[in-house]
Amino acid sequence: MTDELDKFARRIQDKGFRLDVDADTLPEPRRPARTDALFHLPLLALAILVISKTEVLTSSRVGGRVAHLLIEYFQSLRDIRTLEWSITLRRRCAEALAFLEKATLVQVQGSELRAVDLTPRGRELLTRGLQDETDVGQLLRGLIRAQARASLRRGPA
Repeated sequence: MTDELDKFARRIQDKGFRLDVDADTLPEPRRPARTDALFHLPLLALAILVISKTEVLTSSRVGGRVAHLLIEYFQSLRDIRTLEWSITLRRRCAEALAFLEKATLVQVQGSELRAVDLTPRGRELLTRGLQDETDVGQLLRGLIRAQARASLRRGPA
């Protein structure tokens, strides 16, 4: 992106254009956090599907349960105690849940508990994915194993 901006600036340099920017008002650039790669919608959606398959999941607990699953699956996250409280993770999990609901892979039922249930289409997708020999199938099988371990560590819901 910087190269494109530099190229653009060179093209307009002698054209008399002027762009006044107050550098003090620009936000500080933020380097990606170590865990930002975890916040991709497809990974979070798969995690929600796996959790919904194996236990009762409510919409209010999606972020925490997904965090526990990711910590169990990715060994290097064991020392990150704050992941389950990450606002970014919780927001992205809400987006993943909305995506799954729109794709009719899950349905959220109830007015108080808001239980997340797999639809028949969601169950079929998971079944096919678990039998898949690609990286996606391997990821799904690993997430299922990690979910079983996370449930044992966490205890009854």
